[in-house]
Amino acid sequence: MRTIRYWLLAMLFAPLSLQAATVNVWVDPADSGPYNINDTFTLNIMGNWDAEIVSGAVNLEFDPNIIQVISGELEVSSFNDWNATIDNAGGMISEIAFMNPFGLGAGEYTIASIVIQAVGGGTSPLTVYDAESEIADWYAGFDGSGQPIPIVFSSTPGTVSVSAVPLPAAAWFMLSGLGFLAFRRSRSTQS
Repeated sequence: MRTIRYWLLAMLFAPLSLQAATVNVWVDPADSGPYNINDTFTLNIMGNWDAEIVSGAVNLEFDPNIIQVISGELEVSSFNDWNATIDNAGGMISEIAFMNPFGLGAGEYTIASIVIQAVGGGTSPLTVYDAESEIADWYAGFDGSGQPIPIVFSSTPGTVSVSAVPLPAAAWFMLSGLGFLAFRRSRSTQS
């Protein structure tokens, strides 16, 4: 009898003890490179959540003097294709949004794959954050009392490194310049 009473109390207060769904998003690989100028490579935006997620959206910021986005592909959506806006001049991809009416269960997912080109030397930060999108905000459904399940969003930044000048090309350029100077000097001393 006592166990039934505890079970009934637990069922009564279960909706009150509902936890928020946690979402963590990052760029994979987190630290990438070094690449050479004009190299192209793929970065994945990854997500890990502990509840069934129906929709979500993130933005990605980068240094446009170091990398540029060539294209992107959404990986997790059941009926929404890539609808993000790529702004290479401003260094942002906005509203990388997905919707899946059947929900994506707890686990780790590749949200999007992005093809990048290295355009300048240095290290570009990669900052991914909640887009607070009207298209597809982070949504995990409703709890037992009909209230939306709150989402606790976190993200982990990354970086991309690009070598300013590929070393083999720089070495060949320097050696050919020295050879040319030696040739000119030997011709000027002969005349």
